[in-house]
Amino acid sequence: MKENMTHAKECSVYPGEYTLLPETEALMNELKVSSGNFGVLPLINMEELDDCFKIEVIIPGAKREDLFIHIKDNTLSIVVLHKHSELKKKLQIHEFDAKCTERHILLPLNADSEFTSAEYKHGILRLHVPKNQHPFQSGVVKQIVIY
Repeated sequence: MKENMTHAKECSVYPGEYTLLPETEALMNELKVSSGNFGVLPLINMEELDDCFKIEVIIPGAKREDLFIHIKDNTLSIVVLHKHSELKKKLQIHEFDAKCTERHILLPLNADSEFTSAEYKHGILRLHVPKNQHPFQSGVVKQIVIY
């Protein structure tokens, strides 16, 4: 009798965990381009403090909801989706039209992705990555919510 029962697909989503909407995930996959086509990447500053790493990323003109951050192993990935209006403008000079910008930052081995916090204000993304005495856990993907 149990063999005939259909089971819902198991999900690894925990209450309060941030997951992308299917439409946003599809858009990110559609806009994925090779890293050689980005031109200028967002500039970063990374400072090591006594108890954490402070990372600042310059991302002018983006909205908080267009920023996606995750950490896998010891690589911090920042993705910015640039949603353009469908209005066709007659431009005198057209030198950029980025749909997606990505920046990957290799974190030190003692960085703790579990308690990473992020804030986006006035075009600057600030991340605080606490230090940990234990080495990072391989294969763990952590989505970072931006405040």
